[in-house]
Amino acid sequence: MVQCEIIAIGTELLLGQIQDTNSSWLGENLALIGVDNYYQSKIGDNEERIVDALKLALSRSDAIICCGGLGPTQDDITREAIAKATDSKLILNEKVAEKIEYMFSSRGRHMTQNNLKQAMIPKGGIAIEDQPGTAPGILFPFKNKVIYAVPGVPYELKQIMRSTILPDLKKRSGSTTIIKSRTLRTWGHTESKLAELLEPKIEQLNESQNTTLAFLASGIEGLKLRITVKGETEEEIAQQLDNEEKHIRSIIGDVVFGVNSETIEQRILKNLQDKNLTLSAVEIATDGLASTRLGKVDSLGKYFKGCIIPKSQLSKHQLLQHTQKESDFSETKRLADAVRNFFDSDIGLAITYSEKEGVNYLAISSNNILIEEAMKLPGDGVRVSQFSVITALNLLRVQIENNLV
Repeated sequence: MVQCEIIAIGTELLLGQIQDTNSSWLGENLALIGVDNYYQSKIGDNEERIVDALKLALSRSDAIICCGGLGPTQDDITREAIAKATDSKLILNEKVAEKIEYMFSSRGRHMTQNNLKQAMIPKGGIAIEDQPGTAPGILFPFKNKVIYAVPGVPYELKQIMRSTILPDLKKRSGSTTIIKSRTLRTWGHTESKLAELLEPKIEQLNESQNTTLAFLASGIEGLKLRITVKGETEEEIAQQLDNEEKHIRSIIGDVVFGVNSETIEQRILKNLQDKNLTLSAVEIATDGLASTRLGKVDSLGKYFKGCIIPKSQLSKHQLLQHTQKESDFSETKRLADAVRNFFDSDIGLAITYSEKEGVNYLAISSNNILIEEAMKLPGDGVRVSQFSVITALNLLRVQIENNLV
């Protein structure tokens, strides 16, 4: 099994000026081709420290991926560090130099001479043919190991990884194993509650050696459960993922709102389409946050008809003229019913705030139901608003999917 180490280079990463999303993406994609990644590190723009990190990585890993430091400026020193760590020389690659010059001239721009620094490749190394930017990636075999260098720009990194480095690592590993993951997005149970419910399942999977289950708290995007399966064929893995998803859903109940990248608003839109229903909203506590998310997935307003944000007592009073529910109903319920009538939609959703109680409320109105729930949520004002939206939309999802609206 090949072990691959990741070194992210750039002082801006250490200062927190840029988030290191590249290392996370690399770790995930290495796992998907069956390559182990035990070490990840971040190093500033200091040649001596980068050389030390490379030497350490060469002592314990079969492959190294260096991210960043391939640009034309003085602090881009990844090439120099690789050459120094391996006692190699940097050689100008004429073909790459011509390609960089052409990139500038074809855009009507003058190329300064420092850009040719990007055409310097360690002797014995290869400039990766797929070059989306002016800095080429590098593939440098060293003894029985290999060092890769890729630009830090995420889209350039991903393109080079997909086209060249991941296939090369897969070939070097000699593995025929396929690894696939499926993510279930949930809302309604805490991480500790899910862990308690799934404890016997996790113990069973740990003994299986080919399937794992991991938790990832993702804030307003829900609590994610990632199922990862190893197998020899795509068909075998797909069947196993289907079986595990079905079993996990039976254990945790009706809290899964999406699979993989599916968001709560995308799920709501799909539910509305499937049932041929329309929705409108009134948002006092969340200032249109739910409506913004819904509007982005239904830009033409075919299923989500619109939103009202009545911040003043007068505007609330004007909206409440559209309901016949009397004052013995709560204001939140009456607002949900009023906005439904105002837009002539099948469902009305209201998210309000009780200043006296310090709690947000949600209500759902339709011809069949008029329900209300208090939302006691953690965090500051922004987080409470975000959590209120996903809580309200998730309750709406459950009502629609169970044919209650």
